[in-house]
Amino acid sequence: RMGEYNLVRFDKLYEQGLIKNDKLIIEARLSVYLFVGIPQTMSFDFSRSGYGWHEFPIKIEGEKIHVCKRHLSEHSSVLAAMFPVDGTAENRIGIELKDVRREDFIELLHV
Repeated sequence: RMGEYNLVRFDKLYEQGLIKNDKLIIEARLSVYLFVGIPQTMSFDFSRSGYGWHEFPIKIEGEKIHVCKRHLSEHSSVLAAMFPVDGTAENRIGIELKDVRREDFIELLHV
């Protein structure tokens, strides 16, 4: 019900205790009618290498996942700096990410 509002005098906000330590306390109630976002079931298998698209191996928690190095490089300067140059032996071996949860990284890839 957008557009419904009431004006309140500033001194009334103090009286009602809605201003504390020079900060206005606001309560909001939201209703979600439609959710669009990450699907509950992930349908892509990053454990398999695919020709040309997800060709680059990344080892996380002892297991390899295969990603598209070019796509990730476009979206993350940090990962781009970690990736080896195309055509090198390191490019076939891949990289290892430490201090990263495999499940969290795969969820990020689905976004």
